[in-house]
Amino acid sequence: MTMSEGIEDFAHNGDDLAQQGNREIPDLIAPEGGFSEETTHGDAPQTGHKEDLNEEGGANGNEQNNHDEEDNADDDDESSGNGESEDEDENESSASEGDSESDEDEEEPKLKYSRLSDLKPPVFSNNTVSTFLASETVIVFATHSGIIHMFNPDMSSIRSFRAHRASILSLSTDGTYLASGSLDGTVVIVSIMNQKDTSYADFKRPIHAVALDPNYKSTRAYVSAGTAGSVIHSEKNWFGSRSDTVLYTSEDPIISLNWVNNLIIWMNEDGIILYSTHRKSILRRIDRPANAPRADLYKPRICFPDSNRIFIAWVDHIWNIKITTGSEAKPKPTIGAPSFLSSSASVLSPHADEIIEVENVHKLPWLLSGILPFKDAVMILVYAKADGQEASVSSRKRPTPDPPELKLIDWLTGEETYADVLSMRGYERLGLDDYHLGHFHGNRSMPDKYFIVSGTDAIVAEERTMLDRLNWLDEKHMYKKSWEMSASLVDPISRIAIGIKHVESLIDKEKWGEAAAFLKIILSQPSIDKSVLREEWDRWGWIFVNSNHISELAQVLPIDDELEIKEDLYDSIINYCLDNDRKTLVSLIYNWPPSLYDYNLLKNQLEDLINESETSSSINQMRMALADLYTRTNDPLSALQHLLALHHATVIDHISKYHLLPQIHAMIPQVFIYNLTDEELENAPLEVIRDKTKHTINLFVEGRHQLEPKVIIRALSGNNKLDVMLFLYLEELTIKDSFISREFANLQIKLYAEFDRRKLMGFLNRNSHYNLTEALKVCDQNNYTPELVYLLGKVGQHQRALRLIIEKIGDPEQALEFAKSQNDQDLWNDLIHHSLKHPLFIKVLLEKGNGSIDPVQLIRDIPPGTSIPGLKEALLNLFRDKEMLQSLNMGALDIIKDEGKSYSQHLRSIRLKGDSVDFNTEHPDLDLSVPYVLTPSGEIKSEEELIGRKIPYIGDSDQESDRPRWSVAYKVRRLKHILDYLHF
Repeated sequence: MTMSEGIEDFAHNGDDLAQQGNREIPDLIAPEGGFSEETTHGDAPQTGHKEDLNEEGGANGNEQNNHDEEDNADDDDESSGNGESEDEDENESSASEGDSESDEDEEEPKLKYSRLSDLKPPVFSNNTVSTFLASETVIVFATHSGIIHMFNPDMSSIRSFRAHRASILSLSTDGTYLASGSLDGTVVIVSIMNQKDTSYADFKRPIHAVALDPNYKSTRAYVSAGTAGSVIHSEKNWFGSRSDTVLYTSEDPIISLNWVNNLIIWMNEDGIILYSTHRKSILRRIDRPANAPRADLYKPRICFPDSNRIFIAWVDHIWNIKITTGSEAKPKPTIGAPSFLSSSASVLSPHADEIIEVENVHKLPWLLSGILPFKDAVMILVYAKADGQEASVSSRKRPTPDPPELKLIDWLTGEETYADVLSMRGYERLGLDDYHLGHFHGNRSMPDKYFIVSGTDAIVAEERTMLDRLNWLDEKHMYKKSWEMSASLVDPISRIAIGIKHVESLIDKEKWGEAAAFLKIILSQPSIDKSVLREEWDRWGWIFVNSNHISELAQVLPIDDELEIKEDLYDSIINYCLDNDRKTLVSLIYNWPPSLYDYNLLKNQLEDLINESETSSSINQMRMALADLYTRTNDPLSALQHLLALHHATVIDHISKYHLLPQIHAMIPQVFIYNLTDEELENAPLEVIRDKTKHTINLFVEGRHQLEPKVIIRALSGNNKLDVMLFLYLEELTIKDSFISREFANLQIKLYAEFDRRKLMGFLNRNSHYNLTEALKVCDQNNYTPELVYLLGKVGQHQRALRLIIEKIGDPEQALEFAKSQNDQDLWNDLIHHSLKHPLFIKVLLEKGNGSIDPVQLIRDIPPGTSIPGLKEALLNLFRDKEMLQSLNMGALDIIKDEGKSYSQHLRSIRLKGDSVDFNTEHPDLDLSVPYVLTPSGEIKSEEELIGRKIPYIGDSDQESDRPRWSVAYKVRRLKHILDYLHF
């Protein structure tokens, strides 16, 4: 078969893989000798099955910084080479996951693993994989027999075909096309989706590396290299045939080749070489480390975290290379690379120079078989330990293989941050170059996937999801953390189950308080059906009760009536606390709605307990809680009895809030003195008692229509200790409602006389509803002379009153004022008569009795020989006052005369003064033969307008008839007549 015939046959039959029986995989290249056939088996659909390694022990767990466990892996390797089955190896590897530390200290894995199994067509059944490639559009396995298996990212088969006669050593894709290079010296480029679009090139020497131009679809350019030591740039010329250009030549084979953006990167014995397709020259050569092993012994691995950074892992070193662009970059001399490329190689290249900078190089204690970016870290596939021995690294001898490890390291420091040991099948017989690490960039429908592929096995690692983390926490018995993060991951019922597991774990540790608190949290979620919550509370409530951990339960049991938890559960808690934990009982009474339990039974129990116990702090707390219970069960009057017993500050507010005044007849005395001690009631000053009881007094006064004053007075009477409260009540009642208090005036006089004598006189003056006889009796009994004088004056016993003033009070001025107030001459005579016996009275009468008594007569009546102190001064003052009064009267008379004279003259001038009027201009129409009057307001009125009619002139008619009526004399006499008529 010719080459063209082979390609044509593949174009028609490439996707027609056998679904039943044994059928050949189509050859892309016609074989020139016998090739082994790769077949498919069975009728299963052509999709791969991922076997969960977390269940069968495929990943040996987190080994970050666990050097002891790594050392133990060496011992496991020795036993693994004794012909045991792969399943036994895996079981032993899984057993090595054991950790003596507690689950709480175990680090949570970052990745989850699954083994690719049952791929259709089978990849690992008859051949070993030689290389692997993962991209956003295709997953590719290539074998040592030259067969390529292409899968979609969901591992459904695209097609499989034989592309080469020998091992495939390199794969490259631009997303549309796939290139493969083989040990047979050929490069095959096929369209991923269009099996007819295929190209083929034979370079006659083994191809170790091939890389497509990122724009291969338009440029049809690629580079290849291998044993020949040359990097060859190939493209189609104008005539459609292949045109090759050698970019670099060396005596050593090229073992790796990559093309990204404008850079082509290859590696060989000379080191790492970066070539610019834009400048068509080598930008930089990075030397290999000293004492490094031969370049072709270990294959380098490369990844591109972003467009301006490259990570290269080679043997036990990692290079972190940064690429920047800038016009300041200068061309550097190149060695062994031509300075020409066809225009197609840089059609889409940006016109900027690249600057290559090695930011750091990390030497690691492992041999590296893969590298990928992972978030802010670097993922590496570790083949074996380098053990820090340079000789072992540089020697040709392959190190004893350990199970491969997938590690995460800090890309700045190179420090390990995470590690998992992988149970790859047949790892004992594999070398570093047999492992491959690939990355599928996820999308909306699929997550990121990391492929760890060996010649005989493939494992897929994925970043653990929140649900994975939840399951892991649950497996490790970290139920609290699991519950905390499960809110948006599982349904409410499942979340309760997780929380219950944590409660059970706490109970196992005898942490009942924490268990109760957490139980309240998990059973307080509003999204859970109330029947479920009720059932759980009922179940766990009795668990706590039966375990004698009732106090812990009491603090968390819900008090929501809507849950309808059975009453007997609450009753059991109440009864327990009554006997064993009264402090908690008090708290429960305050916080629990009474409807939750049998509160009538509890009332009776508390009443019995209080009555049988001596007063103490705890009993007072119980009494206060009972009062609160009575109040909340609509029995505020019973609550008041306990508040009074406690002398509680809320007594008045309680009575007012619940309108209890009409119901407290029997408790009136206790209410009045609830906040007074016996000592205060008997000995405290009146103002202190008034201040402490003002709210109480005000309550009863304001409620006088609900509780009649006579009821209060009757309740307070008969106990002398309460007289002061009776006094204060009546005093305030009189201020607020004197009408309703007037019937108690006699009682008030007694109380004023006892408690506040200084206000008695004011009360006697203001009030007229008391019995004078009773009042006289009270004042006489208490020897209250001023008040007695006042009352005697009211009953007409003026002489007795005056005699009390003179004889008992001895106040001449008061006696004088009393005599003036009565305006009784006989009383004056009695005052003068009694004053003659008291010289001091005589002096006061002379000084202040002027106008009421005749001082001359008083002096005449003074008995001869009576010694009156200050008489001379009194007489001189009297005469002086008389003279002064006379002088004042004369002065006032002179002032009055002067004012009268002034007003008289002013009046005369007004009356005699005339006003000038221009009749010609201002009043041209007036009849000047008639008299007119100019009023003070400036108006001119005739005599008829002024007085309403004409006044006949009375006089000598003969005489007047001779005078003209417009003469001045006539007018003056006429005006005088008018004024006389008007009585001016």
